[in-house]
Amino acid sequence: MNVEKHIAHWKSGALEALDFAIETVERGRVQFGLFFAHLALEKALKANVTKVTKAQPPYIHNLVRLAEIANIALSKEDVEFYEEMTGWNIAGRYADRIPKPPTTDKVTRLIANTKLKVEWLISQL
Repeated sequence: MNVEKHIAHWKSGALEALDFAIETVERGRVQFGLFFAHLALEKALKANVTKVTKAQPPYIHNLVRLAEIANIALSKEDVEFYEEMTGWNIAGRYADRIPKPPTTDKVTRLIANTKLKVEWLISQL
């Protein structure tokens, strides 16, 4: 396996998903925007998993678990954020799991925090 090639794949996917998440939320499509925000975080974490393990990341979507595999220390706030964002992965896939729409302020905070976390995760590569 070419580790650097796989890291580059996950990194570019994370940045593309982040851009799409921001654009989608700006167009008022919050559910899908947050789904892609989760995807951006997942891909950035999978890049870090690949760096640490030198192997393909597992086929999972749980952000806390991916951070653990990548040996990334998480604060209580990080765990809460990643758990909330993992919920948007599920909501984007299953209609019966769509939560109550968050307020505009909350969406703004989630997207801003996603952007910060993706940028930090990429800086670790």
